[in-house]
Amino acid sequence: MTNHGPHASPASPAVLAVIMAGGGGERLWPLSTPERPKPFINLVGGESLLRQAVARAAGLAGPDRVHLVITSAMVPLVREELPELPADRLIVEPFGMDTAPCVALAAAALARRYEDPVLAIMPADHYVPDRERFIATLDRAVAAAAAGYIVTLGLRPDRPETGFGYIELGAQLEGLPGVHQVARFVEKPDAARAAEMVAAGRFLWNAGIFVARAARLAEAFRQHLPAVGEQLPALAEAAAAGDLDRLALLYRDFPRISLDFGVIEKEAGGLAVVPADFAWDDVGAWTALARLLPAGGDGNVVLGPATAVAARDTIVYTDAPQTLVVGTGGVVVARAEDRVLVCGREHAAELKAVLKALPATAGAAPGAHPAAAPPPRGEASFPEPRVVGKPWGREVWWAHSPHYLGKLLEVKAGHRLSLQYHRQKHETLYVLAGEGSFTVGDRVIAVRPGTAVALPPGTVHRIEATTDLTLLEVSTPHPDDVVRLEDAYGRVPGGGIDR
Repeated sequence: MTNHGPHASPASPAVLAVIMAGGGGERLWPLSTPERPKPFINLVGGESLLRQAVARAAGLAGPDRVHLVITSAMVPLVREELPELPADRLIVEPFGMDTAPCVALAAAALARRYEDPVLAIMPADHYVPDRERFIATLDRAVAAAAAGYIVTLGLRPDRPETGFGYIELGAQLEGLPGVHQVARFVEKPDAARAAEMVAAGRFLWNAGIFVARAARLAEAFRQHLPAVGEQLPALAEAAAAGDLDRLALLYRDFPRISLDFGVIEKEAGGLAVVPADFAWDDVGAWTALARLLPAGGDGNVVLGPATAVAARDTIVYTDAPQTLVVGTGGVVVARAEDRVLVCGREHAAELKAVLKALPATAGAAPGAHPAAAPPPRGEASFPEPRVVGKPWGREVWWAHSPHYLGKLLEVKAGHRLSLQYHRQKHETLYVLAGEGSFTVGDRVIAVRPGTAVALPPGTVHRIEATTDLTLLEVSTPHPDDVVRLEDAYGRVPGGGIDR
């Protein structure tokens, strides 16, 4: 291959697929939740969006060169969804910090394993039914990346979408068929400007898919986002060691920023775009179902055991045994477990903002983890209990305030929690029912109803149940501050909310 780019390096590099699986998908609430976010749900295509993404990536790079970047809390979900994926294909973040830190970690980790590979970086939550065209388009991007360019994919718009960024096409690059310079990026426009750009014919949607050599990305990080770029060697070392504590310390000093804003759009030159001609949708809101699924004669789209009568342009998703929708027009009705959404189709894209504006409690902010933001004005909240299933039993969250968190822990007989400690969290446990043992430091304490144990930060501990064991936990409000040292359920050691 002839090298054309401004930062060309040896040809024939390894091509690796990097799938970012951290999307929350709040606009698909109540089906998409923090416990099972958008990449893990099955709405279109017959299987989860994540599994579809892995299959596409395997077609590009080969099945043994597909890697996922996920947070530590998502490891059990990934193992459930993709049990065949080897553990060494998981690049684990301590917690999410948008796509710039995510890509930096992946680039640093994989550059340590391969000699300056080409990384094809893509989200896990897109729907692309035409796999062959997808791979053909990515092949053109890989050729440009091998020549030294940072490449993005641009999708030809079929409507004036205000929720996407746009790329203006520049000149065709010599010797790289189907690859253009990037003239400029245009951030999410208003409706009038979006319509003008679609009519102009030279603007593409920014697909959020990037292809570049690892060394080229590292250079761009050091230049445009030095707070992250200067820590790439440390990220590589911590990732290789599986040291989530070290990664957490690094991440806490990183800005929460996307790769687009933090790095890509600051590049003065060496950027390329490949216009994509495959069908694509980000399934960004419930209204996407009207584009992706066949509608009835009145424009209704119905998923699940539901009947729409005298309705038009209504989208229904339900897992209830029976749902009846009568006389609606331009409405979304969605039910998943005990959560229900009813909203106008024109407001479906606003759902993420609406959820964030609600009081951030376990019950009142259904689209966010309870730790994301405390209730306002320092008040405690007492919502309907939030039940979180665990491999050892379950947790029932019964109260949350800026100052404390209250839970019930129900541990099944014969099961035990991780051997763990907390960096900041201080908790007190009180046994309500059952018998078992607490490991606290180097001591093992037999427990029964009435036993209370205080666990300051840094205390290594474990709970084991001889019979079904119920405990009351009251702690400081740090639910994601858990560092696992050993685990009986195969979860990766490190930080995260999984006990």
